[in-house]
Amino acid sequence: MGLQLRDLNIRPRLLLGFGALLLMAALLAGLGGFGLQAAHDALQGITQQLIPANNITVAARTRLIESRAASNGLVASIFNNEDMDRYQKAWQQAQQGLDKAMDDFGAVARSEAQQANLRTFRGHIEAYRKAVAPVAKTLLDNGYPEAKEAMAEMKQADAAFEPALAMLMGIEAELTKSSDTVFAQVDSLVSRLFGGLVDHRHQHRFF
Repeated sequence: MGLQLRDLNIRPRLLLGFGALLLMAALLAGLGGFGLQAAHDALQGITQQLIPANNITVAARTRLIESRAASNGLVASIFNNEDMDRYQKAWQQAQQGLDKAMDDFGAVARSEAQQANLRTFRGHIEAYRKAVAPVAKTLLDNGYPEAKEAMAEMKQADAAFEPALAMLMGIEAELTKSSDTVFAQVDSLVSRLFGGLVDHRHQHRFF
């Protein structure tokens, strides 16, 4: 079971593990609660931490990449006001999505370390926005005489993008490690469940 789960991406693995644990919990309850608390703890870890954290991290990374695409689109559309307006709206939508992701993470962050990570990430996003804002304003005001200058300044602004992306990638790596730990526990519970079922059958056979 563990090898098959590890071949999947994080979200399908979590959902599959969640389903397996639900089934196991029902079976364990029928065996007088054997391992039921362990199954309950694993379920809570998946439903209240791993799945929400994975969803939020993926959403934040998507919005962050959309942000850079929008800022680069502004430069590529220099002197075309209609296209620049479109990319400005795309930028604003991406920022709204980032704000939502950060707020959502704040709702599930329970430890001080998680709260500290959130504060650090907010700082990265604030720095990125401050770097992009003056370049975008100059572009929208048609203040650049040529695209080369706008491209150079936006590239410098994009340097603030890298720490935020690196942090999200690090969080995803940690989620992968956490999911591996959870599924090691699931494997152990499956083995214990089968052992309990065998013992249960033997008891009914001889009594």
